[in-house]
Amino acid sequence: MALPTVAKAVALALCLAPVSFGAFAISRYQSTSMPCAGIRATILNEGAAIFRWKQPPNIDRFGRYVAHVGYCFIGEEAEVTYIPAADTNACAVLECKPEDDDFFFHRFKPRPN
Repeated sequence: MALPTVAKAVALALCLAPVSFGAFAISRYQSTSMPCAGIRATILNEGAAIFRWKQPPNIDRFGRYVAHVGYCFIGEEAEVTYIPAADTNACAVLECKPEDDDFFFHRFKPRPN
């Protein structure tokens, strides 16, 4: 007896579900232990990675950096930012930031008195 099309689709989705959960894993690295070229290569190879570092006076900082805007969530855009690396204090990488919503800004910006 053949399964209906909907049942086949549900069965396929259930079979692929465990495979898709691994896609959400993201690697974490210490940015100051890698040269800038290594940081950028890691991001390019993995698509997205979390880098952390210490900022004086001993404050932990971290961020999620991406290869391109396709790794950002809906409503975000990829913007250039700089993180410290082993060989420089300003390694250029892309970070997802909320999109600039001009409608919201112009509608709700404070008005002069």
